[in-house]
Amino acid sequence: MRIIESSIGIDASPDVVWASIVEFEAYQEWNPFVVKGSGSAVVGTTLDFMFQLPGDKATRVRPTVRIAEPGRHLRWEGITVHRVILSGEHEFILEPVGTGTKLLQREYFRGLAVPFIDKTIKWAEQGFHDMNRALKQRAEKAAGVPQGE
Repeated sequence: MRIIESSIGIDASPDVVWASIVEFEAYQEWNPFVVKGSGSAVVGTTLDFMFQLPGDKATRVRPTVRIAEPGRHLRWEGITVHRVILSGEHEFILEPVGTGTKLLQREYFRGLAVPFIDKTIKWAEQGFHDMNRALKQRAEKAAGVPQGE
């Protein structure tokens, strides 16, 4: 198993950050990593995403929502071919900090193919950092925080 993660402080409440995370159809407007999305943050539903890694073509994934606790925790699982070969669990954990939010984005990669996708995993980690910065900007704007400060 391989785990990657990225965290960021956001000057917006967990509910405002959550709203930006689960508005999947708007990802194409702001998200540099997940360039298209659809679905609902409801346990058992299937989401539909297009990921764009640097220097690579977009890749479609259709994960299933496993945890959806509004304002707190969203987790989904995607399986490529078969769970034994390659699967990933992605999660967002939102923790209130004062009037803001600490956001943790994490992915668990499992399966026999993990040792062979190191470059992809490193690109995904950079994608998490880029996405977190873009999410921070979007949520803070929605919360009315002056931009550029």
